[in-house]
Amino acid sequence: MIRAALIGAALLGLAGVVQADTCAVFDAGQDQPKGATCTLSRVLGGGVSEDCSWSFPLRADAARQRFDEMSALLRSCADGPVTMQGAAVNHPDSYDQLTAQVGGQEVSLSLKDKGALGRSFVFLRRAASSD
Repeated sequence: MIRAALIGAALLGLAGVVQADTCAVFDAGQDQPKGATCTLSRVLGGGVSEDCSWSFPLRADAARQRFDEMSALLRSCADGPVTMQGAAVNHPDSYDQLTAQVGGQEVSLSLKDKGALGRSFVFLRRAASSD
């Protein structure tokens, strides 16, 4: 019940990204998230990784908002702990990253500023095993 309430609250801001009140946005077997550009690739062990991205002007508030909303949803959908990584690198770019397991799949969500491109990106990586 609490998980459903958290998901519902998180989805209020994700109406353009998620179509229903489920964690399906993190499932590599589902449709790609609305507004995202996605590609498929093979990973070690024969699994499949789907990498999706949303592009924004550099350091746009909308990029941070998308990342924060999806982070809240990821935390409510995760099967266990969610690991947060942040890094400042030796040039103007930076990133924040969350990783978790959702439904037996590895999920990574990141916000990356790409100064040379003048863009900020929210990346969602959904990896399914070959099982």
